[in-house]
Amino acid sequence: MGTLSRRTQTPIDSQKEHGRDRVLTYKLRITSPIFRNFDSSIMQLSGYRSMWVVTMFDLPTDTKESRRDYARFRKMLLEDGFTQTQYSIYSRHCASEENAAVHIQRVEKNVPPDGEVRILTVTDRQFERMRIFWGKMRMSPAVAPQQLELF
Repeated sequence: MGTLSRRTQTPIDSQKEHGRDRVLTYKLRITSPIFRNFDSSIMQLSGYRSMWVVTMFDLPTDTKESRRDYARFRKMLLEDGFTQTQYSIYSRHCASEENAAVHIQRVEKNVPPDGEVRILTVTDRQFERMRIFWGKMRMSPAVAPQQLELF
């Protein structure tokens, strides 16, 4: 398996303590003619640039065909990387607004003829401020993935 570029990661900061977790900041250096003008500064994901796409839907299930449409739509969401947040509410983390637009278009193309589908996009910072209550106990929201999506 060949690669287009050789990537090296070198730590630029000493380890920082954040609670029990240790975080290393890496400088990414890519050596390839394709990335000649690539800014080799520290690559960090911004909480204001990454987005969450939240899809909420209310689809009928009274006939056999409408149940099939519901199942196809739900399966499409799962195959596209959405996770079930609540009943009929699915969310997906996207690395950028452009990436979120791609997934929104996929949802729009697969909307069943009957029912209602709503899509909400929020930044990662807004999503992390969500308060989740389970009965009387407060729970923390889902953590955004640390891996940068390249496709």
